[in-house]
Amino acid sequence: MMALYGTALLWYNDYKKGIDMGTLHVRGVRDDTLVRLKALARSNGLTLSEYIRRMVESLSIIGEIRELDDKYTRLVMTVADTIERHNNVVSELEKEVAALRRKIG
Repeated sequence: MMALYGTALLWYNDYKKGIDMGTLHVRGVRDDTLVRLKALARSNGLTLSEYIRRMVESLSIIGEIRELDDKYTRLVMTVADTIERHNNVVSELEKEVAALRRKIG
């Protein structure tokens, strides 16, 4: 069910998964905003309800996504630092091996 006169009404039931989802009413949505949202939904091959539902779900997990992104960034930095330290160790070992070879002849 969808009503569009300044209010977006979202209703979605996924009976296949046994999930009964609630209803979300958004009041005071400007008509030009609804027109743009409908166009975006259509360009993605979705109904307005499905498009907005996906956007709302995405917004609801944005904090978790940012947290994972921060963890990933820290992990990449740790790996880069570790590689740099190992490269320094290898470089020092190569110098020592070269010095030993010079001594041996």
